[in-house]
Amino acid sequence: MNLIDVKQLSSLKNLRFVAKTVVEGFLYGYHKSPYTGINIEFSEYRPYSFGDELKNIDWKLWGKTDRLYVKKFEEETNMRVWFLLDSSKSMFFTGSDEISKIFFAKAICAALSYIFLHQQDSVGIADFSDKINNIIPIALKSGQFARIINFLTDLNCDGKTDMDKTFSYFSHIASRRGLIIIISDFLEKKENIIRALNYFKSKKNEIIVFHIFSPDEKNFPYRQEMLFIDPETGEKIHENGENIRKNYIQYFNENVDDIQKICHEKKIKFKSISTSDDIVKVLGEVFR
Repeated sequence: MNLIDVKQLSSLKNLRFVAKTVVEGFLYGYHKSPYTGINIEFSEYRPYSFGDELKNIDWKLWGKTDRLYVKKFEEETNMRVWFLLDSSKSMFFTGSDEISKIFFAKAICAALSYIFLHQQDSVGIADFSDKINNIIPIALKSGQFARIINFLTDLNCDGKTDMDKTFSYFSHIASRRGLIIIISDFLEKKENIIRALNYFKSKKNEIIVFHIFSPDEKNFPYRQEMLFIDPETGEKIHENGENIRKNYIQYFNENVDDIQKICHEKKIKFKSISTSDDIVKVLGEVFR
């Protein structure tokens, strides 16, 4: 049984609450599960190790806990994390599960931002279509989570997808090495995806790719005569859903396989996520 009802959360339209609810569900699941290797440390300290400078020991904390802890330095704590969120028109699609791809993507961004910032990591976010639309510069300062929540709340879907153009531009903004998390439905040409990811891999960034899709996009439940409209180009096709269903599903699966293969070859972490998935389980698999 899912710990989090995503459909119920999507109706609340409060991303701060969504983020904290998802993270609490994840932490509860983490403590009740056999996951290992997950480092969710919400403090500015680490246990004392032999060789650490004695002047860095927090003696007040030792008095309270009877354990030795030292302050973490910036180079120990401050990973640089960028979120790149697809805000093209296709992300606004809502299937029969009534959850849009963009809401699910926003929820992932909000929850992961909450975790990274509480781990003392610097976080920034940008959304893109055929250009970089808006940016919250990377930072670890007071109020950064609130800025990210406001950014996500105000974000709307518009425009076409052009990863080659936008990632080329953004690679100059994210000039220092770090972790880049890309969340998109990847309705893009294969060669554009390859070039786009190369901009970040050439600078030795760690990359995580989240491919977001609606169950209706994968299963194509449309069987009758319908008018299909491409949300990004406006192209219209009047067709019987049953007649094109087999070819469409084959194309969808091949597209996902292509993205996964590209990521595998480039040693990029890849996760395909349905809007009907449990966000808590998704987080667990990411931190595993």
